[in-house]
Amino acid sequence: MSEEQTPARAHVAGLEWTKAEHGEWRAVVDGRFIAAVWPFLFGRNECVVRIRYPASRDLQSDRIIRIDFPGREDRDAAMTQAAAWIRRYQATPPMQPDALIRECIARDPHQYTSDADVVEQAVFRGADGGFSWLDGAIVPTNLQWGGIDFAPDPAWTARRTTRKPHASTVAAIDNTGNLFLVPDDVRPEWLAFVFAIAQSFRNRGLLPPDIQGEARTIHMRNQELGILAHRELLARFPTLRSLK
Repeated sequence: MSEEQTPARAHVAGLEWTKAEHGEWRAVVDGRFIAAVWPFLFGRNECVVRIRYPASRDLQSDRIIRIDFPGREDRDAAMTQAAAWIRRYQATPPMQPDALIRECIARDPHQYTSDADVVEQAVFRGADGGFSWLDGAIVPTNLQWGGIDFAPDPAWTARRTTRKPHASTVAAIDNTGNLFLVPDDVRPEWLAFVFAIAQSFRNRGLLPPDIQGEARTIHMRNQELGILAHRELLARFPTLRSLK
């Protein structure tokens, strides 16, 4: 239940919400987080949080990162989940690369069967893969289907006992993916992580003769993009030269 309501305003989960066009309710936090809830199909309320991120290099060029949440039948429940996420994000630094990989595999072992699966979605692809850069780290953005949240959950992580090795074959790198969208305020651990990935593809060398057809084409293309990403990262972040 909302704490206070008028036809155009509501106070829910500690936030002041204003009703905008088309029935959309909005709340702004610290001038940066914009929570939005609106009625959609089948009596459910859609919920997103948009975050202003001036350092973003995403292709949309609007410098706004969008986090999608599960729809809720109750409007106030949708508002509450957005408010809770904002508070948790403000209080908790983004996960480091290894922690994000562990969390993804622990929470969704069917989609993420190895480290390579997480890297494919989070690094090789852009926002369409459900991950974007935010405050210098790669973070999950699609939480609609029970996806990964920002704060590590020890109860989930404890259920994961072993990590499978990297897959022998990796999907094609997207030249518009997060590997090529590293922001200027990237955190040191994330810069080292994506640089190591670019470096690994650059250094792959000659292929074994048994790798042919589409797999060979993908490998060669990945190597080309790895060389390009490696060169761009070195040009933008000279401190990486010590890691060459």
